[in-house]
Amino acid sequence: MTNPIPGDPVYLGSFLANTHWYGVVGDGETPAMQVATMEAVGQDAVIALDALKGDKGDKGDPADIVKMQWDSTITQAAQLPTGLNNSTDVGKAWWIGSLVYVWTGTNYKAKQMGSPGQTGASPQITVTTELLQPEETSVVEQSGTLLNPVLHFKIAAPRGVQGPASSIALAADYDDTLPPTAGQVITWDDTKQLWEPSDFAARHPRLYSVPSAAFANYTGLTQRQTILSYVLEEQDYDYVPFVNGHIKAFGVELDADPLTIGCEVRLGDPTTGQLIGRGFGNISSWTHIKPHFSTSGDPTTAVSPDNGVALVPAGQTATINVNLYNDGLLGAYIFNNAGAQLTILTVPQS
Repeated sequence: MTNPIPGDPVYLGSFLANTHWYGVVGDGETPAMQVATMEAVGQDAVIALDALKGDKGDKGDPADIVKMQWDSTITQAAQLPTGLNNSTDVGKAWWIGSLVYVWTGTNYKAKQMGSPGQTGASPQITVTTELLQPEETSVVEQSGTLLNPVLHFKIAAPRGVQGPASSIALAADYDDTLPPTAGQVITWDDTKQLWEPSDFAARHPRLYSVPSAAFANYTGLTQRQTILSYVLEEQDYDYVPFVNGHIKAFGVELDADPLTIGCEVRLGDPTTGQLIGRGFGNISSWTHIKPHFSTSGDPTTAVSPDNGVALVPAGQTATINVNLYNDGLLGAYIFNNAGAQLTILTVPQS
């Protein structure tokens, strides 16, 4: 072997190595900027070379247009349509899961679109409404937060056509146990807490007249004498009897004030019953009966709708007594029923 001279390659040895190549970016013009380096440790070597940047290339062809089918209901690849032979179908794409399936004209190409994110929080929507007049303008007022929005709908709903009236008999608070008859009306039963058919006339005052023949003639000498006892039929409501009438009695008294024979009308007992009418004697001999409730012994007695004075309860008969009453001194007198009359009006009370 001859001695090597400068510039001769000298074999040092051989070994296997994994090499890693890096390009060093340069402009290709500045001197000493194009270099190559190599580092080796054991069987691992790294070589670094200049990376040369070339000139800008020619403009490429446009990429294919993807026609995303946003309104599709397809959720699985097996549901993708087949037989897309029309040229307008090329580029149609369906997004299923994390892949987009694009029709190339002959088959589908699946492209990764990334994995779907987590489901976001659902807002808790509160809705309120307010009805406006038909001529006003509808509007929605929003308040609250993004996760708890409040929507207040102010609605000017159009006025509809008037519909048919509902059947009263089908109402939940109507008692249809008995069918209504002609002339009846709807009334409230406080005990049942229901509406029911009732005789409207029976809730109104009812008029009764007592003829002359019902009165008993009398001749005698007494302070009080009953000349009529009339039984009034029961009513289906509470009432107070309202009496009017006239009688004629005459005679001679043992004083200077003759012919003062009056009368009284009492409810129930002819002597102690509630006074409901009075007629005072006068010189004409005709006594006119009017409603009267107080006496000299109880001058404060009066009737009101709810105080119970002279009240006849519903479902009970009432006896109306007319007494001759001597308003003067003791004397004899005569009563004849000719022309006598009594009228009774039943006045409903609450």
